[in-house]
Amino acid sequence: MENILQEKKILEEMTGININSVSMHVPSKMTLQADLKIPGMINSYSREFFEEFKYVSDSFHRWREDVRDVVTNTKPKRLHVLTHAFWYNDKPMTRNESIRDYIQEGEKYRYGLVEANIFPPGIKLTDCFIDKSGDV
Repeated sequence: MENILQEKKILEEMTGININSVSMHVPSKMTLQADLKIPGMINSYSREFFEEFKYVSDSFHRWREDVRDVVTNTKPKRLHVLTHAFWYNDKPMTRNESIRDYIQEGEKYRYGLVEANIFPPGIKLTDCFIDKSGDV
């Protein structure tokens, strides 16, 4: 609880936005059973959202049940949908393509950081020879 409230405070100070909800990533069984009541916040993993809502998720880019069928045929009164933006891109990708794209984009970002912060202006990392030991 203390950590959640501390992270809430940090995020609010950094963004200037009031944080009023929390969702744990891959919560433990103990966390789920605790049914945490967090002052001033909605806990998306509180019992309410599993007892009074129909829960569906795209965890690991896989819906465990057909979400379209849940929405159109089951017509639950209350629906709790968890999606992970990581899996959705400008073009449809498989799980492996999404992971590979994420890693490659991170690599480009890190190359840019090295060029901007280590090399003299105008020198590109790609202009340098990197030997087998990794030394430039």
